[in-house]
Amino acid sequence: MKKARQILVRMVCATLILFALNSLLLPGGNIVHAGPYARDQVSLNGIWNFYPNNGTTRYQINVPSYWDDTNSNNYPADWQNLTYGVYKTNFSVPSSMSGEEIYMDFAGVSSLGALYINGNRVQLPASGNYLMTLLPYDLDITNWVTVGSSNTLELHVYGSASFPADALNAGKPTYPYGTENLTGIGRRGIGGNVSLSSKPKIAVTDVQVITDLKGDTDPSNDVITLKETITNNNSTSQTVTLKNAASLDGGSLEKSWTDQSVTIPANSSVAVSLSNIAWTNAKYWWPSDPKLYNLSTSLVDASSVMVDSLSTSFGFRQFTRVSGANYYTLNGLRANLRGDTLDFLNAGGTSNDLNYTYNLPAGASADQMIKAYIDQAKALNLNVLRFHVRGVLTDEIYTYADHVGMMLIDESPYWQPERLLDYGTASINHAKEWVTQWVKAVKNHPSLIMYSSTNEAWNALDASTLMPNLRTAILAYDTTRPIYNDGQQSNLSIDDEYNFHYTGGYPLGVFNTTNLYGIYSGGTTKPVGEGESLTPSHGYPTISSDGTTVSVLTTAPFGGSPNVISQAQYVKEVGRITRGARYAGVADYRPFFNYEYAFDPIEATIHPVWSDMSASGLKPVSLYRPLINPFDTNYPTVIQGDGYSYYQNSFAPVAAFDKEFDQLNRIGASPTVYTGGNAVNQTVLIYNDELNTGTSVQINWEAGYTDPATSAYTSFASNSFTSAVAYGSTVSQPISFTIPSGITGSKQLQLKLTASKGGVQKFTETNTVGVINAVSAPKIKVTNPTISLGNVTNENVNLHHKIKLVNAGGGLTENWTATGQGGWLNLLSPSGNLRGEQEVYFTIDPAGLTANTPYTKTITFTGNSGSTATATISFTNNVSQSSDLALGKTVTTSSALTSWPGSNLTDGLSTTSWSSQLQTTSAVTEWAVIPFGAATKFDTVVLTPRNDIATNFACCFPIDFQVQGSNDGSSWTTISNQVGFQAPGAGQRASIWVGNQTYAYLRMYVTKTSADNFGSYYVQLGEISVYQNDLALGKTVTTSSALTGWPGSTLTDGDPLTTWSSMKYTTSAVSESASINFGGATAFNTVVLYPRNSSGDTWCFPVDFQIQGSNNGTTWTTLKNITGFTAPGATQRMNFWVGNQSYSYLRVLTTKASADSFGSYYVQMGGLSVYRN
Repeated sequence: MKKARQILVRMVCATLILFALNSLLLPGGNIVHAGPYARDQVSLNGIWNFYPNNGTTRYQINVPSYWDDTNSNNYPADWQNLTYGVYKTNFSVPSSMSGEEIYMDFAGVSSLGALYINGNRVQLPASGNYLMTLLPYDLDITNWVTVGSSNTLELHVYGSASFPADALNAGKPTYPYGTENLTGIGRRGIGGNVSLSSKPKIAVTDVQVITDLKGDTDPSNDVITLKETITNNNSTSQTVTLKNAASLDGGSLEKSWTDQSVTIPANSSVAVSLSNIAWTNAKYWWPSDPKLYNLSTSLVDASSVMVDSLSTSFGFRQFTRVSGANYYTLNGLRANLRGDTLDFLNAGGTSNDLNYTYNLPAGASADQMIKAYIDQAKALNLNVLRFHVRGVLTDEIYTYADHVGMMLIDESPYWQPERLLDYGTASINHAKEWVTQWVKAVKNHPSLIMYSSTNEAWNALDASTLMPNLRTAILAYDTTRPIYNDGQQSNLSIDDEYNFHYTGGYPLGVFNTTNLYGIYSGGTTKPVGEGESLTPSHGYPTISSDGTTVSVLTTAPFGGSPNVISQAQYVKEVGRITRGARYAGVADYRPFFNYEYAFDPIEATIHPVWSDMSASGLKPVSLYRPLINPFDTNYPTVIQGDGYSYYQNSFAPVAAFDKEFDQLNRIGASPTVYTGGNAVNQTVLIYNDELNTGTSVQINWEAGYTDPATSAYTSFASNSFTSAVAYGSTVSQPISFTIPSGITGSKQLQLKLTASKGGVQKFTETNTVGVINAVSAPKIKVTNPTISLGNVTNENVNLHHKIKLVNAGGGLTENWTATGQGGWLNLLSPSGNLRGEQEVYFTIDPAGLTANTPYTKTITFTGNSGSTATATISFTNNVSQSSDLALGKTVTTSSALTSWPGSNLTDGLSTTSWSSQLQTTSAVTEWAVIPFGAATKFDTVVLTPRNDIATNFACCFPIDFQVQGSNDGSSWTTISNQVGFQAPGAGQRASIWVGNQTYAYLRMYVTKTSADNFGSYYVQLGEISVYQNDLALGKTVTTSSALTGWPGSTLTDGDPLTTWSSMKYTTSAVSESASINFGGATAFNTVVLYPRNSSGDTWCFPVDFQIQGSNNGTTWTTLKNITGFTAPGATQRMNFWVGNQSYSYLRVLTTKASADSFGSYYVQMGGLSVYRN
């Protein structure tokens, strides 16, 4: 008898529980013996072969990952525009699966997939045999695989621009594609887990748990319904006993059901419904107390042998729209949704490092990252998140939300479908099939409270054809959740919510409003939702020079223009408008992924270390300036921005807001001036959105004033009261106090509000509600006066870092100047106009600085009113320096002014410059080409601006440009694309890391430039320098063995076409090493291995190996362990991040090798490079 293994299994419908027991006692006292079944699972995640456009060039690709998320995965830049690729791998079906039904599980492919197993196209139950976008599949491949031996898998993945002919109608897709067709967004490839699994011949194949609380909080009338499907893949009819029992998660048995005898015909499925079973003492799932149950469903045959068992997690909860009312209830209590959107759609990454991305990189949607985002959303008091356009694929994330109490809204991929969708019969059928399978996959998660069937579907055919069919398909399987269409704008009768986007104007039309409480309406007979209210996706708001008006939008990001409001001002304004929506009674309010602006970016590139590539979820290689960091303890998890607290309070479930303050707290508003004896009348708005914890809210208030010169505080009035606030409701309570007489000088009037429930403080906020006597003089303050940048390396040397200025005094504006910059510290704005708050950015130029040495500078900001503030900046220089490979090389340019020739770019003098001809606008096509004379390895390009006169430094510096490489001077490959680049300052240089490259030519290709002092447009540069920073280049190599003519020295000669080879082996088991002597302790973090390249073949590359470090060449520490590695393509090199290390020696120790074409085993490599990135 085959023993069941206890293996974690991911299924489309539920999570499995497996038994490794010979017998067990089920409710009812019956002894049931473990049966001859095993629900096994084998992860197929890892490194697969990949062929762009189904060509002959083979690459290595991580599964899962999106191939167009090039920044997160270090994939070739041109893959951002790739719309068709073929994945290939081999897999073995374990002999333990013999006699079982075998399944291939895909958690998500984008946008369309065709699967072949052993050369045969896998037939799907419907959908024209294509895997549809971002949808979980559990495919029965029993008839296509051979158990106990190797099988081939080939998956063709199509972007919408490359859909096959049978997926189109009149040139339009008949399948959903999400946002994949949008430039810079994309998400193409295998984005979800892939695994091989098995089920018994008789199996529980679906379980749906429906809890009905009868719309109240009384458990005595509650009922539960189980809908279960049992499948028999035997050739004869089978009869089994169906058993069900539920236990609290981590607790004891709570409920059992009467056994059911079920007969299933041969090769058929039977649905069993146990309907409206009373459960009078259930414990409810609340966001603040998310109780969960585990339902155990078992099948037992006539011999009391268990033939299958399945565990389904569920919560006892009911989220519903109240008929004829404008609100929802959760477990019978009025519930307001106050949250945001999670958006992981930016496959291309950022275009400018001053900027946040309006969409986070897809690679940031690793399981660990999404969990961290959920945690931070909870910390910010958000109670709901929408997964924008099917942005999350891993079932583990829904389960995590179940456990932590985060409510979710899931959304289909139908975003503005009229852009490409064909509305014919095939398209609608595919749409219905998509949502049906989607709902089946997520239905049992209590955290999931609503379905958004489309996003911004504004075409008439959407309302008449698409949305009704989607709703019908959802309701055919799940009638327990509200269904609506996010941002539909029209009050469709079929929708459970009237949902808007960008009330007041897109994208930031409400920023200037003086009527905070008149922006929104809460509706009357249907819940009103604001699914997206604010976004900087089309520009950032600027503030007028007098500090009074927020108006014109600019593409310049925070800090990219002296007129752009600060990040803190932006997020506080989002919080203020949220307070207006809450006052209006909007049932569902969610700004569009604005809570990211509550955090400052972590000024580093984080390299997660993945010890197991077969584990669940995306595994980004690098995360550039992440907002949340769950990976590297050398950096903080988050950095709270200056607007964090106000934003957090704006979403607090129990809150006490100052109505008059919030009304006047817009950017650019002047404070109210009071004098002694004046009465101050304020209104406290008390909110109670914390459910199931009582309706009595205690309020304490205290009035006082602060001296802006000394920060001394004096309290002069206080009081408290208690209000009864119904769940989901608001109560207004006026308060008043009188300004004391005898106060001299300018003071800031402050009001502190505190709210508590049951003696536990839930909310506190202190605001400056006016000034006493007069507005004080401006006072410059730096809110981050100590800035430690840690190690500055080649990889992060280009980052822009910010100093945050605020006016802690009075007045709307204050001009300032800065001193102390220069040398290695470049302040992008040495002077400015402080309008409330401002971010001033700086960069580091380590040229000429000593390696491994700390440096410190202090910047002093002085205002016109005489106030000063300082920021002290420190870092340790870990940037590798090497000789300039471009120095003295001949330069060819697209144009040049007389006396400004291209040769000035490589003369080594920053005071001479190249200039293009005069242009009429900033849009240009200008370039400079440097021939190296032969194929040359390099990884860094440094641009020195024109710097010939003090008043004209860095003028005409390129804004949009590409760094390109070529081997013939004609065909060019883009190796770095820069958009909106910020010019360095006087005496500074822009260092651009381009990765490990080998080209004979380098070209700087400019498409947008800046103007000189007279408004004339040129492209002007002082120098272009090129560097190679390979720490292993030319170093001595010692190998365990070497064939004659294949010495170890070829590993560090800089030529990937020369090869080291070990001696010959008869099996793959080897023990071979190659060690490099750096000549002293050397800092590094990246090791690059080049395969042998013999006429395009990459024989004998290591399969199992370790990268090790040593300080004496004898005792070795393993830095990275790699097993089962597949050789890269002939022209590829494999980058291994090993963390920040410092050793005198580095070794690659191989224990398993691959064979050559004759079946002989060697260890062979074309090169070994080491970098400190």
